[in-house]
Order: sequence, then C-alpha cells, then structure tokens
Amino acid sequence: MRGFRRETPRIGPLWIWAMRDLQRKPFDALLTGLCLATVIVAAAVGPLFSQAFSNTVERVLVDAPSLVVRKVSPGGWQPIEAAEASKLALGVPGVVEARARLWGNAAGPDGPVTLFAADASAREEFAALGYDLPSQGEALVGPAFADFRPGDGLTLVSATTKILQVKGILSADHALSGHDLVLAHPADVRAILGVPEGMASDLAVWVFHDGEAEAMRADLAQAFPWPVRVTTKADTLGRYASVLERRDGFHAWMLLPVVLALALLSIGTMRDQLRRRSEIGLLKALGWSGGDVLRLHLAKSLLILLPSCSIGAIMAYVLVFYPGIEWPGTWWFGWTSRPPALSLDSQGAWLVLLEVAAFVALPWLTAALLPGLWASTVDAEELLHDSR
Repeated sequence: MRGFRRETPRIGPLWIWAMRDLQRKPFDALLTGLCLATVIVAAAVGPLFSQAFSNTVERVLVDAPSLVVRKVSPGGWQPIEAAEASKLALGVPGVVEARARLWGNAAGPDGPVTLFAADASAREEFAALGYDLPSQGEALVGPAFADFRPGDGLTLVSATTKILQVKGILSADHALSGHDLVLAHPADVRAILGVPEGMASDLAVWVFHDGEAEAMRADLAQAFPWPVRVTTKADTLGRYASVLERRDGFHAWMLLPVVLALALLSIGTMRDQLRRRSEIGLLKALGWSGGDVLRLHLAKSLLILLPSCSIGAIMAYVLVFYPGIEWPGTWWFGWTSRPPALSLDSQGAWLVLLEVAAFVALPWLTAALLPGLWASTVDAEELLHDSR
C-alpha cells in the first residue's frame, strides 16, 4: 500500500450531493426560492416600467412638432388665426413647416375625450396605417371605445352637442397616443368645440433640428402680434418625466417592505446554515477540505438562487412588457375609466433586470456563504463538539 490519498468531490458529484442535500428539506428550499423570486418581481417592476414608459414616450414623440404655439389671454387659451399664424411662423429663420391644428376636449359617454380634426393633409399618413379619413358626420375612435361597433352613434358635448357615427376603431398599438382620441371631420370638430371658421386651436411648428427649438422659442414668440405661449418637445418630455418622478417617489416607499423582506430572508438563511454545523463537522471528519465545504455551500445556494432569479426576472418582464397590459393605467396613473392597453418599448430592460437581480442576489448569497466560510476554517472536532 503506497499510502492513503484523500479523494475530494469532483464537480459532477458535488452538484449531485448539493441537490440531494436540498431534497432533504424540499419545502424549505422551495419556499426560499419563491421568496427570492417575489422580492425580485417587487423590486424590478417599478424601475422597469419607468424606463419602458420613458423609452416609449420618446419613440412616440419622434415625429411630434418641435414647438407648439398657442394664443393666450388672461382668461386662458384662445383660438388662433390659422392662415396668418402659419405665415408668421414660416417667416422665422429655421422653421421648415407650420401647420394649424384644430382640437380640444369634449364630454363623451364615459368621460372626457380628445377631439381632433383629421383634415386632408393627414390622408396619406392615415392611409399608411390602414385607415380612411372620416367624412362629415363620422369619427375614428381610439381603443377606449372598444365596446363600440362601426355604425354606432357617439355623442359628444362641448360648445354644442353632436352625434357622430363610428367609422372605425384604432388598434391597441396606438393606445399610448390615442387611447381616448376621437378623429372627426374639421367641420364637425368646429361645430362641437365652437371654433369659428379660419381659426385653429394651436400651431404646430417643425424646425430643421430639434436641438434648435429652445433657442428659437423667443424668436417665434416675438413673431406674433398677440400674446402666445410656446412649448417645445423637450417640455412635453419633461412633463411626462415629472409625472413619473412623482409616482416613483411614492413607489420608492413601497420598496421599504422589499428591503425588509430581503434582510429577513438573508438573516433566516444565515441562521439555518449556522444550525447545521454538525453536518459540516461530519463532512470534514470524513476528509472534506474547507474548500470542498465552501464549494458545496455555493452549489446549494446557486441551485436555489439561479432558478429564482430567472423566474422573478421573467415574471417582471411579462408584467411590464406583455402586449396590452392595463394595470399601469390603474395602479400607476390612477385611471378611473378603462385604462389604455400599453405595448411598451423593451430597450434596455435586461440591464435593469440584471441590476435588480444583483441587488437581491448578492446580500442573500453572502448570507448563505458566510457560515460555510467560517466553518471551513474550524476544526471538525470543534464543530461536532459545539453541535452537541
């Protein structure tokens, strides 16, 4: 006999040993995994939705006007002279297009709606989307009117009351920008809103480069003989961002229970590992080294952690990016009527999920490995003696 050579567990048997060890208490392992997955979902949904909503808004506003001009008075906004305003705006250096728009708010069957005039200049744009412009007495409606059918009557009330026949319903793909939108013939919109002929609600202005819009704001305002308010695309994005910031401030408080749950879960895992000192002592008495014990703890922890992180990340992704989700409208923005069915932009989502998974996984993994790290440096006899 040439001597005794200690056999250490190889990679394959080590993982098998770890799985068999977890099977001794399958309920505990399953409950820990479910708790980790739930914590990841709760921590990921907020930042994931904020980023997705911001990305979607930026994508929707790509073709939006660089600036919008509205005529104002001490009593509020006033209709603007369409032809004259367009001519004055085009006289400002850097303006490439100026288009008068006719729109406003009206009372619909289930609350306020946005009434917008679809004139001939938008015919090609709507044709590319598969829609025909509504004729006089007709209307294209947004996804909020999904209960309506073509031919149904839609009653709108503002300066006057008018019933329009539903011509078609916009698809859910336009929910973010046109959820409660009603597109109608300009003559019908003028009659409902009480806007005289030749007047418009505002003036949409496009410049050569959106980055120049802020610098042109003052020049554009000075070009009109009446008091006007000029807003830029950046102002619109800022309003959306401020809404998200207010909601994020509220939901940040909701993360406190998540952090508390993670802390309790980590403490519970550490205490459970410390109570199993005798098992570590027995393994070391059988010839396992401190490194073998530590690798076993790592294998057991990863067998719980990796599936939990994957399941939690997938659930959070589905909650935010499943096409047609409606919960953000109710829970995030407080819609009392039918909320918009959103299809959000998922760009950068996996980076957010990785950050959240790391935020949850690292503290728990540290708590799971520290007892094993401590036990790997202690003599087997001492571990067996302390466990008595």
